[in-house]
Amino acid sequence: MKGFSLDAGRATATEAGPKVEPAPAWPSGSVAAVRVMLLRLGTFAILAIVGGVIYGQAPLYTSNQNQYFLHGFARAGVGLLRHDWLATTVDPTPIFSFLVELTTRYLHEGLFFVYFMVLAGVYFSGLIGLTLRTVPVDASRTRLAAYVMLLLGIHSALLAALSLPTLGIDLRAVFTNGVAGQFLMGDILQPSMAGVFLIASIHAFAQDRRKVAVVHGAAAAILHPAYLLAAGVLILSYVLVIIKETRDTRQAVGIGILGALLLLPMAAYVVVAFRPTSPSAWAAAQDVLMNVRLQHHALVHRWLGTPAYVQIVLVCAGLVVARRSPRLFAVLLISTVVGVVLTVVQVVSGSPGLALLFPWRLSVYVVPVATSVLAAALVSWFDSRFVKDTAQRERLLTWGCAVALVLLMVGGWQYTQRLADEDRQDASVPVMDFVRRTKSLGDLYLIPPVLERFRLYTGAPVFVDRKSIPYKDVELVEWVSRSETAWGLSRLNDPALVCQTLSDVVRRYAVTHVVLRRAQTDGTCGRLHPAYEDAEYGVYRVTAR
Repeated sequence: MKGFSLDAGRATATEAGPKVEPAPAWPSGSVAAVRVMLLRLGTFAILAIVGGVIYGQAPLYTSNQNQYFLHGFARAGVGLLRHDWLATTVDPTPIFSFLVELTTRYLHEGLFFVYFMVLAGVYFSGLIGLTLRTVPVDASRTRLAAYVMLLLGIHSALLAALSLPTLGIDLRAVFTNGVAGQFLMGDILQPSMAGVFLIASIHAFAQDRRKVAVVHGAAAAILHPAYLLAAGVLILSYVLVIIKETRDTRQAVGIGILGALLLLPMAAYVVVAFRPTSPSAWAAAQDVLMNVRLQHHALVHRWLGTPAYVQIVLVCAGLVVARRSPRLFAVLLISTVVGVVLTVVQVVSGSPGLALLFPWRLSVYVVPVATSVLAAALVSWFDSRFVKDTAQRERLLTWGCAVALVLLMVGGWQYTQRLADEDRQDASVPVMDFVRRTKSLGDLYLIPPVLERFRLYTGAPVFVDRKSIPYKDVELVEWVSRSETAWGLSRLNDPALVCQTLSDVVRRYAVTHVVLRRAQTDGTCGRLHPAYEDAEYGVYRVTAR
């Protein structure tokens, strides 16, 4: 009889029977790999969403977004921003601006919130992965859950909202930010968030994925050139660790060369684009950045206080715990030593150039890594010391984590909603809505410098504001001149002096419209022609006479 036989689970034709094509099958190893990949993607997505919600997000376009979204918006053709003076200055973050342009021109602005969550996922997955290689709290599922909840709680908007009014200090900032008001995570998408790739870089190196570690470190600097020093220090630490562990100088040099090649284009851009125009302009620009505009970041005596001392203690304690993982300990120790040494050199020398390199910015990844390993060590210690009964421990931690997750997510959501409400209730919204509807080609608005979101909200060219600055020396000098003019006008309460000052401004600059507080004008200035007025502000067309 002609028919079929089974061979290793597959049907094959015998003699003259009909030919049957075997069904495709995944090798067992491939199935396992796909499952692992899907599990990792699922875990990443959960961390991204939960972490992003718990941390909280401010509305578009808030705070530093008014600085870093401008070039991308202008190139994408938003409003009339391509005619804004600041949009024509040298772009300090060209790759980030390209991402903004691409999203604005071809996609949807809602993706900016998604990008934030993706970066939050990179951050939390990197921290957790690093920590589990140091303190194995994943030996117990409930212990792992407790650690993750504690880590998320430390980063939560709820902690910030509770600690600031009760203690007068933002504990979230102390535990998760670097010194000098610098940080990786914030409540808005901005170039500094690219620093989460520094965490991902250390995690990859801990896994012995050396090239991936270098690429991640370089990605942070490519998106935000302020991380060039941090990326360079991390790559240097990888080279030193490889030499110490393997004695393979050739491989270590190869990693160093790869890092140099990846960092070189952005470093060259910074050197060429922001090179000194003249000694006087360079000195003036450094003075403005260090002593005026960025003094909270650049002057050690401004930021070296109680929060910084607490962070120093956290880093030292974190280094003690990190000794369980020699590779992580070495990387953190090198970054800490380099940051401390360069900070001491800057304080002793008073060098403005070194101050504006922000060597203490290395703390933006050292502090959260130290906090994370300390959180895991705390959970492990508490679980082993105080909870003896296994069933009781499971119930306690399971219910505790569930309640904590709900509270943290509700707190993060309420924080986000509160910021959105404050944004909508801003007294400047009506006047900005008017300008957004009525702006036309050739308009240039002189505004109170405090209206820092006027430019992006309306899409109208602005004379200057206090938030957004250029970084090229001659352009920064021009910004100072414009700022002095705008601040001088905004402080005047005498309508006659306002009218006289506007006459000088119109002669020097092509200002067509001015936004004034209602108390600054009484209707007697012949140069001002009302276009819009409400209880707080007025928009006036300005003429030379």
